[in-house]
Amino acid sequence: MLRPKRQGPDPKRNAMLELTVFFSGALVMVLEMVGARVLAPYVGTSAIVWTSLIGVVLACLALGAWAGGRMADRHLSRRGLALALAGAGLGSALTALCHALVGQWVTEGIGNLYVAAVAAAVGIFALPAFFFGMISPYAIRLRIGSVDTAGATVGRLYALSTAGSILGTFLGGFVLISFFGSASILWGVAVCMLALSLCNAAKGGTI
Repeated sequence: MLRPKRQGPDPKRNAMLELTVFFSGALVMVLEMVGARVLAPYVGTSAIVWTSLIGVVLACLALGAWAGGRMADRHLSRRGLALALAGAGLGSALTALCHALVGQWVTEGIGNLYVAAVAAAVGIFALPAFFFGMISPYAIRLRIGSVDTAGATVGRLYALSTAGSILGTFLGGFVLISFFGSASILWGVAVCMLALSLCNAAKGGTI
C-alpha cells in the first residue's frame, strides 16, 4: 500500500530558509575575519593568535551544531530558528560592546601567550559562534519535507552555507576590514542577524 508523501514547507518558506543559511554562513566568516583585528591590540597577530581564534570558533560552532540539532528534534518551529538567529545577533552585539574589557583583562591577568590567546578568543567570540553553529542543523531539520529527498536537501543547504562562507571571507578580508572599523563591522553583523531573526519569526508555524 502506497503512503502519501509528507507535504513540505511552501516555496516562500523554503526560500527564506535558504537565504538564512546563506547569509548566516557569510556573516559568521565576517565575524571570524574581523576577529583577528579585534584580538590584535591584546595578544598580537601571530600564528598563535590565528590558531587560537580558528580553533575556538570551530569548537563553538561544533557545540552549537550539536545543541541546534537536539533542539530541532525536541522543539521544531520557525520561532526556534529565530531565537538561534537572535542569539547570534545579540552575541555579536555583546562582542562589540565588551571586547575591549575582556581583552584588557586577558592582557593584565595572563602572561602566557598561548593561554591568553585562547582565553581572549573564548571570552570574546564563544557566544556568537555557538549560536551561529545552531543555525544550519535547525534550518535543515525545518527544510526536510520528505525522507526520500533528505540527502539532496542537506547537500543543498550545506552548499549554500559554504557559498555564503566564501562570500563572507572575501567580503570581510578584501572590503569590510579595509573600509570599516572592527566595532562597526561587529554591529553590522549583529543587525543583519537580528533582521534575519525577525524575518523568520514573522513566518511562524512549525515548518
